[in-house]
Amino acid sequence: MMSHQFIVTKMWHVCLIIDAFNLQMERIFGPSWITCLDESMVSFTNEYCPSWVNIKRKPHPYRNEYHSIACAITHIIFAIELVETKKDRPIEGPHKEPEYEQEMGATPALCVRMTKSIWGSSRVVLLDSGFGYLNCIAQLYRKGLFSTCVIKKRKYWPAGTEAEEIIQHMQGKPVGYHTTREGKSNKFSDVPVWIGSMVDSNHTSIMANTWSTNLPTGKTRKRRVGQELQQIRYGEYQDWYYFGRHAVDDNNNNRQGNLSFEETYCPDRWDLRQFGFIIALCQTNSLLAYNYFNRKEKGDTSMSKAEFTRLLAHELVNNPDRGGSSLVEEYEMNASSGATECQLPKGGSHKSKSVKYDNGGHLLCRLDPYHGKWDGRKFPRITCRYSKCCYSHRYGMEVRTCCSCD
Repeated sequence: MMSHQFIVTKMWHVCLIIDAFNLQMERIFGPSWITCLDESMVSFTNEYCPSWVNIKRKPHPYRNEYHSIACAITHIIFAIELVETKKDRPIEGPHKEPEYEQEMGATPALCVRMTKSIWGSSRVVLLDSGFGYLNCIAQLYRKGLFSTCVIKKRKYWPAGTEAEEIIQHMQGKPVGYHTTREGKSNKFSDVPVWIGSMVDSNHTSIMANTWSTNLPTGKTRKRRVGQELQQIRYGEYQDWYYFGRHAVDDNNNNRQGNLSFEETYCPDRWDLRQFGFIIALCQTNSLLAYNYFNRKEKGDTSMSKAEFTRLLAHELVNNPDRGGSSLVEEYEMNASSGATECQLPKGGSHKSKSVKYDNGGHLLCRLDPYHGKWDGRKFPRITCRYSKCCYSHRYGMEVRTCCSCD
């Protein structure tokens, strides 16, 4: 059910949209057995907006921060939570502090809230070093979830990891050497927490997990040791961690990239900027879901973001539910016949592998870096001389692309 727990805060109208998104995703989407918890950012330079933060390590440090959890297989984000600063929280009332924070602390409470929709499902949650506390994975274990997290030293090593002893033990060991020991703490003596470590070429990797082993698995990786390359294998918990740790980042990259609704729709009002983030997140999730559950199962190539955005824009203008036309059926028909396959045209070494689908049956190709005339600008260009192709409106223009019929 929708909680409306933030209705007394400054962000109540935004938090209602967030609650609606989380409720809808819980109703229609079930993630795979492995998930990833990380952060998403929404840029906004006005420091007087609610919950504004400055995170200097980010490419765009001035913005609002969201905690996000995504399926590590499909990269679909299915739950988000806005990070509230202390000055914007209620100073009294039942919502003075976030849920579960008084019981278990801020970071474990966050992990528990973000995974509420998958409690008791025995899924695995991947956590980065920002959540790297044994209490976090212990609280998730008590909620019926397994987890893996990276252990890093901030001012001190996390309690219960005995990381100093691990570092001393691993000194002088060969690259690829694994060891495992049990995590110790009086707070979670009922939870089996294992601290796995491996000697890498420049550091010792330490992770805590509650579900897997350090038996070498996965593909062989290479590390440079002196003047030689040495082959190593990650343990099972490491292999799956590095497989899924970038799920939220990949979703963010797609959402904030070219042809993004969030980058195109950028109003001055703070609440509308957050609304644009939610719409862009739905756009990205829809594209990922379509490619994974529709195209991949049929063995077809994935739909490009450009093509998906074109279809989405057409249906926003011509709503099929109100009698407008739809291009989806046409795309499905072309896709089944292979018309959207991005193959390199025969003939001509200047045809690049980067091509786009067009309804006319032609392929729009980019030039190679050394083809065309250099006119002092950033990229070389050629003059379009083909007035009969599907891009005839470019005739006589200097362009960086060419049609496959050239």
